[in-house]
Amino acid sequence: MQRHLPTVLPPAGHLHVKQRAHMITLRTSATIPLIIDMEMRSPSVYLDHCVIGDFADNPILGGSFRDVLQRKNGTLCLSALHLVESSGLCPGEAYSRIKSFLASFGKGFIILEFDPNIVIAKEKNRRRNDSFPAFDYELIKELVLKWNGLSRLDVGILLNILEQNPSLCEQLRTSHKLYKKRVHEMFRAVRHIYQTDAQAKNNILTRKCLDPVQTSMTEYLYCEIRRMICKEDLTPNDVIDFFHSIVSASFADFVVLDKKWASRIRRVQPPMGSAKVFATTEYDSFVQALAA
Repeated sequence: MQRHLPTVLPPAGHLHVKQRAHMITLRTSATIPLIIDMEMRSPSVYLDHCVIGDFADNPILGGSFRDVLQRKNGTLCLSALHLVESSGLCPGEAYSRIKSFLASFGKGFIILEFDPNIVIAKEKNRRRNDSFPAFDYELIKELVLKWNGLSRLDVGILLNILEQNPSLCEQLRTSHKLYKKRVHEMFRAVRHIYQTDAQAKNNILTRKCLDPVQTSMTEYLYCEIRRMICKEDLTPNDVIDFFHSIVSASFADFVVLDKKWASRIRRVQPPMGSAKVFATTEYDSFVQALAA
């Protein structure tokens, strides 16, 4: 019989999060009613939302990927925006397929922060026993508080929670919509400076990004990609893809993005230890590389 865990969380300083292992688990202790462990085990894989949709629509391809990842006891990496974007399709057949596909991974998933600025700030200010900087612990905490404590905790359950709490879902959608607009406006302003100020353009092009050993992989990729996209026009949707690609490529072992962003990440030529990047035209190669 499954034990119902009290949905009471400890003070922030007592939250337990492990960096490298697997899945999300809940447990209790003599002093803390509910402890959430988010663990990440290699191979870890990040899929863009459009890739999730493609895999959900193709049971053979999606099933092949899932079977390999589960056989290797790996981790599916998601973000808050995956949940928001998926729930935005509800109700409908596409949503049902995505929900079923994600739920089939069971507990073998974690939630990543999507904003590299947040991750970098956590990395710079990290203290002993702090949670892993790339995990979106606040979202998981908020969702677990609304969980019934009885059902299996998987992505399908998290989507159910958003369905059953429309105010929370709408809050997330509104927050991310405003956030996307604000960041897009910031990038447009930087691009305008790049196009009109010769000295600023030269500074952007010649500035050397610090090696990841001196900073972090997140900060290094953020610097390199930000400099690259100053030369291009970004859409509001590009802003979110930009953020997702930075965080996922910094922490996951494998990343599958649309062609445009896969190309941008590859052009950085990141150092050893960064993700293996695949495009949406390379699904078979990706599954083969994962299985190797």
